[in-house]
Amino acid sequence: MKSLKGLMLGLGLLCMGLPAMAVEFGDDLYGGVTVHGFISQGYLASDNNNFFAKTEDGSARFNEFGVNISSQVSDNLRVGLQIFARNLGEFGEGEPEIDWGFADYRWRDWMGIRVGKMKMVHGLYNTTRDIDMLRNSIFLPQSVYNEAWRDTVSAISGAEIYGDLYMGNAGTLSYQFQGGETEFALDGGVVTSLTDQSRLAGVLSDPQSTHTKHSMAGGLVWYTPLNGLRLSTTAWAVEFDMETEATAAAFLPFPGSANVKANTVSRAYTASLEYLRGPFTFAAEYMGNRYEFTNHAKGDSPFANFINAAGTKTLNTEGYYAAIAYRFTDWMELGISYSEYYADKDDRNGKLNIIEQHPSFINVPGVDNPRKDAGYKDHDAWLKDIAMTARFDLTPNWVFKLEGHAMNGAAILMKDINSGDDGNLNTSENWFLFAAKMTVSF
Repeated sequence: MKSLKGLMLGLGLLCMGLPAMAVEFGDDLYGGVTVHGFISQGYLASDNNNFFAKTEDGSARFNEFGVNISSQVSDNLRVGLQIFARNLGEFGEGEPEIDWGFADYRWRDWMGIRVGKMKMVHGLYNTTRDIDMLRNSIFLPQSVYNEAWRDTVSAISGAEIYGDLYMGNAGTLSYQFQGGETEFALDGGVVTSLTDQSRLAGVLSDPQSTHTKHSMAGGLVWYTPLNGLRLSTTAWAVEFDMETEATAAAFLPFPGSANVKANTVSRAYTASLEYLRGPFTFAAEYMGNRYEFTNHAKGDSPFANFINAAGTKTLNTEGYYAAIAYRFTDWMELGISYSEYYADKDDRNGKLNIIEQHPSFINVPGVDNPRKDAGYKDHDAWLKDIAMTARFDLTPNWVFKLEGHAMNGAAILMKDINSGDDGNLNTSENWFLFAAKMTVSF
């Protein structure tokens, strides 16, 4: 009820600031206001492993709601805002928030500027990720569009310059460059993933606060002379600090706790291709992400010294996919995709003993393989996914989708909902995820 009241209040305040007679639904009238939105509800079920929700028991905690309002203030200036709420198991909790809201001044075709909260440049589909009607699949491939990172890379608050460079017979080159801040919520996917990662090093983390230091993103899209073919590359860099209360894992030979300041830097890039021809769509993307982790523990206890001895740890992840969709009729489209993700591209088979990566373990007696001590198995190092989707357009504004994922590996899964009674990770290598989703747009 609190969430609903907050949403209604936000929409009410927004509408109070607009001319009462200017609101139009569906038509974008010059000088007027356009209102659009969508509502979706889904269901998830898996035979093994929990996919961001308690899917082994079946879960309907999978829904989205959005309302956006925009206005063409002048020939060059457009303003808009979207209120968005989502729920995927642990994430979102249905709390409405400003998904994006900015002023867009288009000075020339080759240059414009946006200020406010904007959709962040990442891959081909991040800026339209919330709009289920625009794609075949229910879930975008997790190798590039990890649901755990969705809230953080969804938007950036700051400024952006963009434009289109027309190159004659060579096509058109579009560019975007953004700078500002992104969000790292304490209960969000990024912080949860980092907390899971720290367990590998024998540190049980209880995050207390986060602080974003900087965020940058940019992208180029080449609309080639071949009709329907576009090539793209994007990159982003984010840095944030997290303060956490850390406790030594049971397998460490010394007990203890410490206040830790954890700094994380993430630099990612993508290379993408999309080809549209009539009812046929093909897309393929590659993503690499380099992390740098630096932790500083206060105090001079054995546990604090153990954390500080690690120095700066680097980690390189890798993911890629290919997807095909074909529209057979106005009301039915089928799609298939294959995706691979590796949590450490230098340890694709999960065999590397973490002691070789964490020098702080070298002088710790009685610890042979922390990865195994924390319950990690080899298949937790990767995720391979074959997905098939059936999309049914019941009306122009009403879409129903069914999707199946044959999974191998468990790399991106949240550890707190995939642990045994002893608190250690307990995942299965081979598993199946079923998803159904209904979306209505207006």
